[in-house]
Amino acid sequence: MAQTLLSLSNSGNVLDYVGPRIDDKEYIDLYNHIYILSKEHIWIRRVWYLLHGITNGGYHSWKTLRLDIEGYDAIILESTKLDYIIEKIGNKKLYIRVHNVEHDYAKKDFLMGRSLTKWMLFILAKRQEKALVERADILVTLTKEDSMRLKELYPNISRKRIKVIPVCVKSKKTESYTRECTNKLQMLITGSLWFGGNYTGIIWFINNVVPKLNIPFELTIAGSHPSPQLLELMQNNIQLIDSPQSMVPYFESSDLILAPIFQGAGMKVKIAEALSFGKPIVGTTHAFIGYDIQDRTNSYVANSSEEFCKAIETYYKLSKDEKNEMSKAAYNLFVQNYSLDKSGILWKQIIYEKMSYDKY
Repeated sequence: MAQTLLSLSNSGNVLDYVGPRIDDKEYIDLYNHIYILSKEHIWIRRVWYLLHGITNGGYHSWKTLRLDIEGYDAIILESTKLDYIIEKIGNKKLYIRVHNVEHDYAKKDFLMGRSLTKWMLFILAKRQEKALVERADILVTLTKEDSMRLKELYPNISRKRIKVIPVCVKSKKTESYTRECTNKLQMLITGSLWFGGNYTGIIWFINNVVPKLNIPFELTIAGSHPSPQLLELMQNNIQLIDSPQSMVPYFESSDLILAPIFQGAGMKVKIAEALSFGKPIVGTTHAFIGYDIQDRTNSYVANSSEEFCKAIETYYKLSKDEKNEMSKAAYNLFVQNYSLDKSGILWKQIIYEKMSYDKY
């Protein structure tokens, strides 16, 4: 949501917001009007809605919201699960930002932890997604792979209605590209530490890569709600930061970012964040989905323990100038492809194209 908001507001658009409560004042101040959808707490009503195919807790608030839809030129939706909005928005232009192919995401989530609730969410995901993507005027995906997958699942989607805007974030780079050299390589892993694709990859890294490293290093793992399995693996040279208020100090104090991710969905925001600090990354092919990573130029691609070890040790042995060049390459890649300025340009093109098309 933040990326879309900042991209559109920077282009001079007037925006209203409908959704869950926002706590960040920076974002609140960018909206013209804000309409909060409260989460449904009456469990009988939630069960009733679920039995009728509605999985979002804000449905009742939306249903009772008095909103002058005719006063808007377009609706921008940040989900492909809220199919119940279709009835209320009529024939208004609908732009949908597709963060995940929800059918695939729900399926993976169900297979990772089978339960009746997850099974129902999986069954409903495709119906919800199909209704929305076929109604949308423009679909904005994160990757070409997601675009292709949507067309595979929903053949009725026209090719010209799908555009790609990758994950884009604010620039965080400080004046110098690399920190002062120390004897120990400072490495960082970030992410939601409760999510299966993240913590299983970290556990794999600690068990299979750490014992093989032949360089002095310190590894920081920083993220929200670490799993119990992860907490058991901490060692003298590995520290875990539980739910830090800000990731900035940890990025700034790191030499190399690690992304041992082998499963999950969509583009990984942590990759764009690392590039925005001018930090090279050692990551799997899966971690780099949607990113134009050039192996050994701006980052390293590694898919096995041997490849991770080789990449980390190769970076450690680089001179300061060589590390500086790699950091510059990482930051330049960010500026050209994954900055908010780039996102704003792409959104402007999409809106302009649609407006021009509507004239004929």
